[in-house]
Amino acid sequence: MMKKRNVGRGMRVLSVVFLGMVLAVSAQAQWTDGQDAQYVVGQPDFISWASATTATGLKNPSGLAIDKPHGKMYVADYGNHRVLRYAYPLSGNQPSAELVLGQADFTSGSANRGGAVGANTMNGAAACAVDSSGRLWIGDASNNRVLWFDDAYAISSDGAAADGVLGQVDFTSADTNGGGSVAADSMNHPYGVYIDPWGNLLVTDFDNHRVLRFDDASSLSNGAAADAVLGQADFVSNAQNRGGSAAANTLYQPDGVVAVGSALFVADKGNHRVLRYDAYLSKADGAAADGVLGQPDFVTATGGATQSILYGPRLVEADGAGRLYVADTDNNRILIFEGAVGKGNGANADSVLGQTDFTSWEGDTTQGRLWTPDQMAVDGDAGYLLVADENNNRVVQFNASTTLPVALGAFAIE
Repeated sequence: MMKKRNVGRGMRVLSVVFLGMVLAVSAQAQWTDGQDAQYVVGQPDFISWASATTATGLKNPSGLAIDKPHGKMYVADYGNHRVLRYAYPLSGNQPSAELVLGQADFTSGSANRGGAVGANTMNGAAACAVDSSGRLWIGDASNNRVLWFDDAYAISSDGAAADGVLGQVDFTSADTNGGGSVAADSMNHPYGVYIDPWGNLLVTDFDNHRVLRFDDASSLSNGAAADAVLGQADFVSNAQNRGGSAAANTLYQPDGVVAVGSALFVADKGNHRVLRYDAYLSKADGAAADGVLGQPDFVTATGGATQSILYGPRLVEADGAGRLYVADTDNNRILIFEGAVGKGNGANADSVLGQTDFTSWEGDTTQGRLWTPDQMAVDGDAGYLLVADENNNRVVQFNASTTLPVALGAFAIE
């Protein structure tokens, strides 16, 4: 059963990471092109794909994060406007969630619980990340905000209220850019959240065509302003590609980010590319990228399906051996780039998951195929790659033949 290419976010959406400082060792993980997944979450088997609003079902999951020290996995269930918490590691197919956030129970799935926005509601939960303390960060995209939950692993009550908010002045506001002009403290559909190895929060502000960096995220207060911006020259501009065409210093609907050492990779969805910013913490606002994958140069922005061309990439992930995993979403595949920081512009990917080769792109529902892959997570100790397979209404776990070193700043994921 082949499915039609879905080029929109449709029911959708970031990047996440297992936090915790871990020394990277150089092991060689062996991925086989088009290999089968090991486990599935949200479905009873690998050929089912119906959505559901239950403790065992999902509806367009787009975000994924693992808190390995506390034995938890979080799934941002976009279409059900909630985040589910599971016990981790997985031991079989279709586990039942143990906690829900954003809804009062497992059978409710309305945006903002069918009412007004609040500290305990969500509207398009798109992405999630966990920091080293177990704090959970959520890109609550259609409420134009990022929520955080302290000690999320210990929350015992379904539908608990968040502890903090960014992008809005309080928990009851949800307007695009705070109902005013774009600014350092406003957001327009934050589809990606990521905590870097130094505890900084990066947010992909999708419809403002920029990436915001909030330094020392654990110290932030409600409505705090960002400290740096990429993709725009300043905090008050928000035109796609800065009002022109693709260039080294522009973005068009950025969706996810991940750090590999001191380099930051950004999935620039609308330009069908992934940008690399070297020494990103010292970059000036609006600085140019240092490298590009998915396109031969910084001014080309045509999508396709080859070993070196991307089509609508949304999320990026990394492991401690320097591999970059790209959710090439509208090609329904994951591309893997070995030694990504050292790759030249337009370099070929080394491996592919979700398709059997580098020129196939259609989505499907089987054990080895994907349909609109989104956020990913790497469990290095176990050698697992987990993928939110959005339009199949599931999360799948792939098992490498060897362990995958954990990137600094992640307990096993982005």
